[in-house]
Amino acid sequence: MNARSSCRSAPAALDDRGGWLNRDSADWFADYAQVLFDALDDRVELWTTINEPWVVMDGGYLHGALAPGHRSLFEAPIVLHHLLRAHAAAVAAIRSLRKIIFRPKMTKKPIRPIVKPPTSVMV
Repeated sequence: MNARSSCRSAPAALDDRGGWLNRDSADWFADYAQVLFDALDDRVELWTTINEPWVVMDGGYLHGALAPGHRSLFEAPIVLHHLLRAHAAAVAAIRSLRKIIFRPKMTKKPIRPIVKPPTSVMV
């Protein structure tokens, strides 16, 4: 069996503390992943930590189409940074218990800049 340990938005209690914008969210996620691992280790062969971090960042913090519905060019890269830190923290926490296979779930979709680059630039 494979398992995915993330959700697209933070629980309300953590969102009240800043959710993915809070630097501590990486540690919260590592604690959560360790609880799941302790409960399901004997049944799961492959763990996916963060499911499509760019979707959480883009839909939840850049365009506001997903929870928590923010629309901010400032918040989006902070959230993505914390999501990637959360993946690393979860992997480190669980690997300290046992060698295991992990992967973040990334979408294979091209990402294009919001602003078109100039056709010529004077240096």
